[in-house]
Amino acid sequence: MTCQNCGALERLDRERGLLICDYCGSESTPPADEDGVQVTGETTRPCPVCHTPLSTGRIEARDVLYCTACHGFLVSMDDFGLLLEDLREHRTRAAALLTPQAGADSAADSVNDLHCPLCTGAMDHHQYGGHDLGQVMIDSCEACCQVWLHRGALGKILTPPAAEAGAPAHGFPEEPTSPEARRLADLQLVVAALGRLRSGMQ
Repeated sequence: MTCQNCGALERLDRERGLLICDYCGSESTPPADEDGVQVTGETTRPCPVCHTPLSTGRIEARDVLYCTACHGFLVSMDDFGLLLEDLREHRTRAAALLTPQAGADSAADSVNDLHCPLCTGAMDHHQYGGHDLGQVMIDSCEACCQVWLHRGALGKILTPPAAEAGAPAHGFPEEPTSPEARRLADLQLVVAALGRLRSGMQ
C-alpha cells in the first residue's frame, strides 16, 4: 500500500491496525471492501481458484490472504475459530458486511482440486459441519493448517437456517450461547476436520 499523502510505501502496525508512512508520518485505517476485508498489501501467492495474486488483509484484526478478484480468503485454522467468535460478538456488523452472497454455493461446488497458496499441496474439499448443519463447503490444508473459504461462506456459517421455535433443528444441539462454548465448539470442528483428513490419508 502507498501513502495517499506522499506516495511512499506504508507499513502495517498490527497492534493498532493502522497503516504507517515512515516518510511523512501519516497514519490511516485500511479501508474495508464490500466483504468487510481490510486489504493491507500485496503478495505473489496465487489464488487457488482464479490464480490472481492474493493480497494480505484483515477481518476483525485477524490476518488473512484475500483475493480481490473472486473474494475468497485463506485463514489459519486457529484464527478461523477466533474469527467466528469475534464476528458472533458483533452480529450486526457481521450481518452487514458478511451476508451470504447469491450463487456462492454453486461457485464453491463447481471448484474442485484446489491447491494451497502456501505449499501448493492439494487441499481437502469438505463440508464445514458447523451450526449450519454442514451445508457450507470449505477447503483445508492439513500441512499448513489453513482454511480456504469461498465468497459468502463465512456469512452463511454465521447465519445458519432458523430452527423451529423452542426446539433444535433436525435434532441437532442448539448453538452454544456463551463465547467460551462457541469457541470450544468451533475448535472441536477444526479437530474433527483434521481427523477426517488424517483418516483419508491412511
